[in-house]
Amino acid sequence: MNFSSFPSVRFEVNYRTLCCCFYPILLLILTATPTAAADTIDEQFQKLDTNADASLTLAEFMEAKSFSKPELARQAFTVSDFDRNGKLTLAEFQTVNGITTPANRGAVPDPVALFAEAAKRKWTVIQKAADASQDGQLSQAEWPTVELKQQLPPLADLKFAVWDQDQNGQVTTEEAELLLDIAYGMKHSDGSLLRADNGWVVYRSYLTRTDKNNDNQLSKAEYLPSIRWPEEKVLALFEELDVDQNDSLSVSELTKSTTSYIDEVTFFLRSDKDFDGFLSREELLKIGLNSASEARLNHAFPAFDQDGDGKFSLSEFRLAPVGCFYVTLRMYNQKDQDHDARLSWQEFYTEPAPQLIGLVWELFTRFDRDKSGQLELNEYEFQIDMSQIKPEHAFTAYDKNNDGQLTWEEHLPQVASVKPQLAKRNFQVVDFDGNV
Repeated sequence: MNFSSFPSVRFEVNYRTLCCCFYPILLLILTATPTAAADTIDEQFQKLDTNADASLTLAEFMEAKSFSKPELARQAFTVSDFDRNGKLTLAEFQTVNGITTPANRGAVPDPVALFAEAAKRKWTVIQKAADASQDGQLSQAEWPTVELKQQLPPLADLKFAVWDQDQNGQVTTEEAELLLDIAYGMKHSDGSLLRADNGWVVYRSYLTRTDKNNDNQLSKAEYLPSIRWPEEKVLALFEELDVDQNDSLSVSELTKSTTSYIDEVTFFLRSDKDFDGFLSREELLKIGLNSASEARLNHAFPAFDQDGDGKFSLSEFRLAPVGCFYVTLRMYNQKDQDHDARLSWQEFYTEPAPQLIGLVWELFTRFDRDKSGQLELNEYEFQIDMSQIKPEHAFTAYDKNNDGQLTWEEHLPQVASVKPQLAKRNFQVVDFDGNV
């Protein structure tokens, strides 16, 4: 090619144009400094830990740039300070929303997991003592019924066959541990994990309510009417979750949607409207979980406010029936079936055994503050058929504040069908000391 045939002016203009366009870009490429990768959580912790004592004070933590408002930082610090010592360890720091994402959050203390772990430790001791053949498993002849009644009372009445899942006449350590996980709400009846250690929990009470045929999965027909969204939106979600395309959602598949997998930590933080890191009675009433009322709070606080400070920490909130326990089990539907104005353990536990039997027992013993082995109306709210109640127990049922006497206000609902003047006269006739 004869380059002399090209006009020299045209070449000069194009060359200058190329230089003007690309020289700045070339200069930027040659002089640019590689962008530093974002600090890991460990690196963030080390930078904030100015005195290198492997913990963060509130003042050190407040230097983090992850929060838009100071009150949010203080709230996050308080919630993640699980041992309440005024400092965050690296493990606690790794649970802070904002420092990490909810999906990548570190382990959060779980009162339910603690019950399961304690039960397994007890079982290890029981099994070892009962294993006369020393083969690491228990036969029906070796079965430790007496020891179970003493150490794990709610499990003692479960038949041997319930423990022996493969029905081979022996209960192995693995079978016992699976049963304990089911009994304490760590796993579903099919062995699927219900609780993750980072604060996420399968919405079990929704699952069991929606699973009409009790096959441990939700069919399309069961799932579609269970969510109050437009049908096409629910259908799209179903198809997205149904990874194996078998037209049913397993427990594992349900963990991929926040409609059925609940982040109890984030729920707690969002409910804490004054950002103090706790939930007050007023905040609990506003949330209204398990239809929380003043009466139910009066029962729940003595039972679940373990440090007696008049408010719920995250751990206390996760276990209380007026808190996030509704995710695992709906409460307050038990009935006084023998009409004695009290609730026995058999009346309190209404799940299909062995599901949650150990966990519900823990709740029962907390509500039973006088340790009578039964729940009275001043300990727990349950349903009573006033037309069937035995006369000797009627006074207890009417005495709502348990002060040993009936006021006119307590008596009035029981005589609503009687003319007011006649009801008032009858009350006054038997009010011998006239103290109303």
